[in-house]
Amino acid sequence: MASAGSRTGFGFRNFGILLVGTAMCLRASTVFGDDPPFVAVSPGAPIWGGGILFTDSLAADIAATGCQFVRINFRLDGNPSWTEPHLAKYDTIIMNARNHNLQVLGLICYEAVNGGQADWNENYDTTGMNGYIVDFAATAYMLMNRYKDDIKHFELWNEPDCWSVPPESNPLEPGCFYIWPANYANLLAETYKKCIQDGGSDFFSTNGIALVTGGLFAHDIGGSFSTSRAYMTNVYDQTLVWDAFELDPNNPTGRRYPWDHFGYHFYLNQGEPVSTTELAAYFNDIRAMKSIYNDATDFFVTEFGWNTQSVSEQRQADNLAESYDWMRTQGDIVSAHWYCWADGGGAEWGLVAGGVPKLSYYEFVNQCGQSVPPSADFYAYPLSGYAPLDVQFTSTSGGLIDTYHWEFGDLETSADENPMHSYQDGGIYTVSLTATGPGGQNTETKTDYISVTVPVDPADFDVDGDVDLADFAVFAHCFTGSGVTTFPAGCETASGVGVPATHTYETADLLNGLSAPISAADLIHGLVGAVESGGFYGGLNPSADVYDLTDGVAGAPTEAVLADYSRPSLQIRYDLTVVRNIESINVFAAGSDGRVFQNYDVQYSVVGDASFQTLIDNVTTGPFGQVNNGAIGATLTQIAGSQPGPIGVDVDSLRFVFYDVSTVSPASVFWDEWDADEPGDIDGNPRAYVGSVIKEIDVFEYTGTLAGNIADLDHDGDADSDDFVAFESSLSTSGP
Repeated sequence: MASAGSRTGFGFRNFGILLVGTAMCLRASTVFGDDPPFVAVSPGAPIWGGGILFTDSLAADIAATGCQFVRINFRLDGNPSWTEPHLAKYDTIIMNARNHNLQVLGLICYEAVNGGQADWNENYDTTGMNGYIVDFAATAYMLMNRYKDDIKHFELWNEPDCWSVPPESNPLEPGCFYIWPANYANLLAETYKKCIQDGGSDFFSTNGIALVTGGLFAHDIGGSFSTSRAYMTNVYDQTLVWDAFELDPNNPTGRRYPWDHFGYHFYLNQGEPVSTTELAAYFNDIRAMKSIYNDATDFFVTEFGWNTQSVSEQRQADNLAESYDWMRTQGDIVSAHWYCWADGGGAEWGLVAGGVPKLSYYEFVNQCGQSVPPSADFYAYPLSGYAPLDVQFTSTSGGLIDTYHWEFGDLETSADENPMHSYQDGGIYTVSLTATGPGGQNTETKTDYISVTVPVDPADFDVDGDVDLADFAVFAHCFTGSGVTTFPAGCETASGVGVPATHTYETADLLNGLSAPISAADLIHGLVGAVESGGFYGGLNPSADVYDLTDGVAGAPTEAVLADYSRPSLQIRYDLTVVRNIESINVFAAGSDGRVFQNYDVQYSVVGDASFQTLIDNVTTGPFGQVNNGAIGATLTQIAGSQPGPIGVDVDSLRFVFYDVSTVSPASVFWDEWDADEPGDIDGNPRAYVGSVIKEIDVFEYTGTLAGNIADLDHDGDADSDDFVAFESSLSTSGP
């Protein structure tokens, strides 16, 4: 009824109509010789526009029904010839089928060989032999030989009797898939002989490969009776071809016909219950013809079906069941492929629609005799963090699924396919997903999968989950008073080791205006993959863990933040995903002329929005930076500690405040120090100053030992009354 790749026009002799439909499908399992699985389905075009459509997931969905046989057509897909990259895609397609124990019927038709209908019908009224047929035979052998270990049935052509206009009215191009009987006889014979010639006399027997004729199109759509018998009679009547084939040395068996199975399609009783009487009439008509020509091969039904645009879903399911039940009583029908797996292209022949099983799907499962449960699987991100922790769960389950049931390990559940779940309490959580479908259910459990940590109160010195009198005893021992930077033994803070991270961002909040076409989120989300010209990334401290806060595309100056003359100052804030100890921060600013002097403050907070402190009092800038008017400033600035150790401990947030390029007071007045017309001219040239572009910000984490008084809760260098106030605010009774 359709080509393997896409359903195109097909015609009927009495009505001359053209119907348009969708792609068709079929399937197979392990090596089976002449005993293929009876129930099969067509999955649709396996490849289209260079993309693989017969994916591992689709194979799993089909296998979940218990079906064991699919029909895969070979398509050039717009390529001028078969190339290794294109064949490699079919390697994947066939592997997807075989990995799910699906046998394959390989369809080789006009889609596998370049050339149009006029090419394959050339010499239709003389010898019926032409160059296209030679190319077809060579292509068919190449494909059979490549996949001989995985495909044991090959169908040659598709609906050779299907036409859009009566063939005699336009002999070379009657439309649909019509190939003249003389040409088709030659195509079948030449393909068989080519395989023996190039693959050896035992090519078919040793590899267990069987050939199937292209399924003859039999129908009563529109009231017309099938013309398949008349067509195939003309094929049998090509006595010159068959006489020569019997005697050809490349046919050592001396067989009369090259096929092992007789391909057949039927589309009957549209809009009505299927009639087994009519089914019998269709098959008996062909049986009588085959008997006349001494063809003892059995039937291989490579397509049959009903369109739910013409019948109801229930009628489609009933007709499917009635047809399969009847065909099982016929000893000469070895397999039957339902057309097709999914609705699409404006036609509704499928077992599923939009991924949802139709009534015919469930009947198909019954006919397969063994439904397979879906395979449950999933992943989550992030897998760890501080409470409350929001985790996105994503199902990667295969097969047909009706319902999902998630258990998150904290007594909470979800029925969503891809839920977001928030863990409120610390702990290690085991997560499970149960996927249920027509074939049953399957559960995937990931033990100790999510780790949630409750932030430790810095006043919980003994880390027992509360701040109590035992902690007060520690505080009292370590209390020194204002300005005292030495402390008793046992009051040293613990050493800290930085935890590598994929990203160090959670939020990038632009607090004022930007005049560049990107946002602060763009700036912080990027990861530098190469050293920026003049930048710091990986250059100053390559051994350290680098946490990069930049858009950072090398050599792309437009992907940066412009700090121009706007007021108020440009401020960009970064909330870190994990509290960190900061060793140094590098900033690279540049302009289009390379002459930039940017003033800015770097501020940090250990408590989020509540309090930001400026690093200027405890950092030094160098070798590139300098301190200017109370702020850090330079084109290239490395901000590091004046003493060995971190410049910020337990940093929760960073904020960069970039000022306009002004060197006079008050701040509301500004001028260009490189402009000859300004009183503070430096270079004497009447050249306008170019606003600076902040191209890169790199943050290096401190991973060494933290030295300090454990009772110095506000990290100001001493344990004083301010720290006691902080301690009191955390003090509780014993217990968490």
